[in-house]
Amino acid sequence: MEKIRLGQMFLILCCMMYLIWWLKSYHPTKGDNHYTGTSGIMLIITSLFGLFGAGFGMSGVLDLSPVNGFISGYVIIAAGIITYPVLFVIFQFILKRDTTTELFLIVGWIMFETAVINIAYALEIVSIQIVIIYMVLVFAAAISSLYFYLQYFKVSPIRGYVYGAIPLITEAVCMAIYNLIT
Repeated sequence: MEKIRLGQMFLILCCMMYLIWWLKSYHPTKGDNHYTGTSGIMLIITSLFGLFGAGFGMSGVLDLSPVNGFISGYVIIAAGIITYPVLFVIFQFILKRDTTTELFLIVGWIMFETAVINIAYALEIVSIQIVIIYMVLVFAAAISSLYFYLQYFKVSPIRGYVYGAIPLITEAVCMAIYNLIT
């Protein structure tokens, strides 16, 4: 569990650094230069936190593959493999929203959070009631993230700037809650 908690902590730091980068680099008055100078360094640090978080977290998940979780790991993987292309097609071709990395990150995050709470349940660290509450929080954060993702190009630049920040906060809060309950 320590690897999973450490992974969650790095992912929280990733969200926080991503938020700082976003607020600094994407303000509508900053123009389109998001990747050079200080912004580029911040993005590299953000990416490193994300890679460390994913690495530690997935290592912990693989070490502790649950036998008696509330859901099979194969179902989690299959759900993600099905969900991403379905959302990609819906967003790209039906809703005419250019797809970006954030869609992949949102779907991957839901899969990861489902896997880690599944392990906590299998190890009897949390009850099924806590699992249900946590999954409601995760899905609420994910649905709001997808909403803001869809709206980003449809709203004013300043509103889009705010909309881009909200998912980073909601996902970080969910992961902090996970670390608190486990």
